[in-house]
Amino acid sequence: MISLSLYAESKYLVSERDVKVSDLPLGLEVQFSVGEMISEYYGGDFVYSPREDIDVVVMKGRRRIIAFEVKMGEITTSEAREAVKRMSKVAEKVGLISLREKPPEIGDVSIGPKELIEISKKLGKT
Repeated sequence: MISLSLYAESKYLVSERDVKVSDLPLGLEVQFSVGEMISEYYGGDFVYSPREDIDVVVMKGRRRIIAFEVKMGEITTSEAREAVKRMSKVAEKVGLISLREKPPEIGDVSIGPKELIEISKKLGKT
């Protein structure tokens, strides 16, 4: 949350304006924060892959060990299938992350808010 608050202040000067949180493009910052945490959890390096439209890729050396689609909202079954199909072309494993609710069990890993909290606790981030 501190990272998001500092980002909003530095980018949009929220303390000096009447800005609603919903007006801020925080999705990318959330995606990067989650990506960094997930990469640490999997013992790899975080890479963002805009060319392939993949939110998070965890790499160990040159190996793309796992790729994730990250959403602040829910992930529908059709979105999940499409994301898994796209990501499976570039990584050994694929996963889905939703900050709202646990995504459909499609792909190798499904992470919702409860799982993110557990991962955060294991990493000593809470």
